[in-house]
Amino acid sequence: IMVIAELISTLYYLPPFNIRKHGYLKPFIISIIWVISCAAVPLIENNILTYHSSLFLIAQFCLISVLCILFDIKDSVSDFKNGVNTYANRFGIIVTKLICLIILMVGGFSFYVFTQNSYLLIAMMAILLITSLTVLISKEKRHSFYFYLWVVTIEFSLYVRLKSNRALHLFQEQYVLAFHR
Repeated sequence: IMVIAELISTLYYLPPFNIRKHGYLKPFIISIIWVISCAAVPLIENNILTYHSSLFLIAQFCLISVLCILFDIKDSVSDFKNGVNTYANRFGIIVTKLICLIILMVGGFSFYVFTQNSYLLIAMMAILLITSLTVLISKEKRHSFYFYLWVVTIEFSLYVRLKSNRALHLFQEQYVLAFHR
């Protein structure tokens, strides 16, 4: 499965395929590669990939997709000039933000169904709130540094939440319980 992810990421830039030019698919292709590489492969290797754990994968896919679409909003002018069709170019910034919020709700619901651990749900709700606020304040004319800083902050805040001793301990317990359902 890792070979498939690597092949797709290689096709992302190769001229005959140049998946990058397919703006509607681009955020989801990046998300699929990320989910396969960072979440699905460890689950498969530990033989704990189940129907229930797929809800975790869906939640991760939705979050990464939204982060990728946020970069499309920022790059909408240059993407338009380069002939890359993105949601921001096709539907406008407001509709694209609504699409992001819907995707976040699907991801949040998937994570809610995945775990009943209140601490993890609070942590994920905080991440979803920060990400939703980021979606709402996103503009196409923001400086690149703003996007990189803010998106990395979102990712880092998720990491910090899960790395705290209590969260890590609860996540490990929940991980074992949730993936073995």
